[in-house]
Amino acid sequence: MCDVSLGRFKGRRIYNGRRLDNAMDELIALVGEFRSEMDCAFRKGLFSTDIVFKRFPKGCCGDTCYLLAEFLKEHGMRTVYVCGTFRGQSHAWLVLKDSSIHEPSPKYYTIPDEIRTLLKTYGEEVSDKSADISKYEESNLANGTLIDITADQFGQAPIYIGPMDCFHRKFVFDFAHDYNSLEDGRLYSLYNKIMMNRDTQP
Repeated sequence: MCDVSLGRFKGRRIYNGRRLDNAMDELIALVGEFRSEMDCAFRKGLFSTDIVFKRFPKGCCGDTCYLLAEFLKEHGMRTVYVCGTFRGQSHAWLVLKDSSIHEPSPKYYTIPDEIRTLLKTYGEEVSDKSADISKYEESNLANGTLIDITADQFGQAPIYIGPMDCFHRKFVFDFAHDYNSLEDGRLYSLYNKIMMNRDTQP
């Protein structure tokens, strides 16, 4: 298994009704397992035809986050996808969606009637319902648990689980959003490859 760098937390955290120190053991095991499975899939050439993952872990942090988020979701852990930029280089990681983060207050937007009418003239399907356009700010996630399994492309430990640290603080916050599901067919196929390879391991 890859080296795991763990940050230090202050105070008590609760996740799904459990002390975080108990849930942390499960999180560490799951994240470590998934990174190991990705390393194994890479060595076996399962990523060789994918333009993004053929140099794993370099240049594929965003897509890797989505794959890891799906794996954690299947084990009952929800996450937030976060992206930042440092000196023109972007990087992405996850934040555990637990009691330490603050979800943004709902902000609803309704498409004006004149725009709805215009869109319909082009044959577009337009919902009459208001849409929630709220978004995470950096402050919403400041106390969250970071999960990063591609920081080794920057010379860091392959896996980091912990609070905001000096390395991640360098990246200027760009955006963040809840992870819900794998909607990209390419990533869905890659995820299945990783899981099938995992199931065939002795």
